[in-house]
Amino acid sequence: MPEQFKDMPYQPFSKGDRLGKISDWTGATFQDKKYTSKYQSQFGAGSQYAYYHEEDESSFHLVDTTRVQKPPYQRGRFRQNNRNMRGRGGNRGGYLQRPGDRKNQANVKKYGKQPMRNQKNQAPIKNRDASVTVRPDWNTIEEMDFPRLSKLSLPNVKEAED
Repeated sequence: MPEQFKDMPYQPFSKGDRLGKISDWTGATFQDKKYTSKYQSQFGAGSQYAYYHEEDESSFHLVDTTRVQKPPYQRGRFRQNNRNMRGRGGNRGGYLQRPGDRKNQANVKKYGKQPMRNQKNQAPIKNRDASVTVRPDWNTIEEMDFPRLSKLSLPNVKEAED
């Protein structure tokens, strides 16, 4: 090995390796093990990047943050199986329960999202205070409705003076 490359880290590679996977920081990217061998190098093993900790840290504590699964009776509303009322294939064909279901199915096909069924998913309404306090001695010159305000056409307003 030449002297200029002595302390330089080297990763063995093969020209036949697939490009496309840059790094795998977690090591558990492919849970189903379907694509594990697709991007792995066939030439050299990656043991040179394995981390070995020599010192034992007694101050380290592992905290379990997983949620405890609720029993079925606490998971929200009990849903009945209405598959037989909708015809074959579940919700795809046959009897539709609500009149808006046909329109909602069209929206799912068109936009790829389910319609909102409840108010839980909606953002809370913000109560905004007025930025200007209206004094009682002010006179009403003109009232404007929203369509006119959106067009921003004010024929009675003169040009501003400096």
